[in-house]
Amino acid sequence: MADEARLDIDGREIETIRLMDRKEAAPMPAWPLVSYLILAVLTGLAYAPDSALRTFLLAPWYKDGRRIMGVEDIALAVLMAVGVAAIVHGIHAAWTVSLRRILAERGIEDDVEDGVEAPRWPIQVGILSLVVLLSGLGAIDARDSAVAYVYDPTRLGKPGMAVKGELAMLRRMQYTTAPDALIVGDPIAGAAYSEMLGGRKAVFPQLSTVNGDGASQKVLTQHFRDITTDPEVCEVVRNLGITHFYEEEDGSYYNFLRSSRNPGFYGVDTSSGFELVDAGGTAKLWKITACGYVTPGGGSQAFADGIRSTQPGADDPEEPRSGDE
Repeated sequence: MADEARLDIDGREIETIRLMDRKEAAPMPAWPLVSYLILAVLTGLAYAPDSALRTFLLAPWYKDGRRIMGVEDIALAVLMAVGVAAIVHGIHAAWTVSLRRILAERGIEDDVEDGVEAPRWPIQVGILSLVVLLSGLGAIDARDSAVAYVYDPTRLGKPGMAVKGELAMLRRMQYTTAPDALIVGDPIAGAAYSEMLGGRKAVFPQLSTVNGDGASQKVLTQHFRDITTDPEVCEVVRNLGITHFYEEEDGSYYNFLRSSRNPGFYGVDTSSGFELVDAGGTAKLWKITACGYVTPGGGSQAFADGIRSTQPGADDPEEPRSGDE
């Protein structure tokens, strides 16, 4: 039972209303707030310096803050719904108490005993209108910046964007390279687009350079620039059938330099051991000649096992491995 109050008006003692006739609303649950705070912390951690803890917690989202924000928005929507309901309930309860007090002071006891309540719909409409207004127009400058970050060529963000020249070079690959060509290069610098735009196989067709062939992966990403001095690089090139190198200038990718992740693809001396095939923007496509004869590893069956292309005789020292044949 709700508490009852007694008022003394004009010397008369009036027994007034119950503060609430209906069942009081349950307290606001804690899990929406806790869920949102956890995801908010993970989002902040995504933009923090790299560390073992950051990798352990954020690996399911590829350590990408925007991916975590997708889940965070779901938690935020639930939190907003619970919050709006709590605000509406609080305002409605206060308004009802005030209304009943006024009626009691005026001596309108019959209506008071029936449990007069303030209307809810004006509060609901007002609060929801405020939410729509704030969520629709709030932080408009940040939203404009986020759109420009991706679509405005003059205001590109850290990830950057391919210029028309580079995209044209990628599309020309179907004419400048053989169907079984295999392209290697930093995937986050554009080499990954060799497949979808150029129609040619790429050693790393995704932004990640992680694949089943860890040993070859490490040689390429860390030491490809030593191709003219390190025999192990040419061994990998011949074994996988890599025919072309996709070169791009170093630059920032979110909070790190591309060369810090894949240093082997930067600072490559292309003055010897390479033949320029095409160029677009700051990107260049080179044919690899430093390793002599290479059986192309591209084509429809390349990487059919998910690890490496099948090179007949790749492990056979008797097979030709230079351009002497």
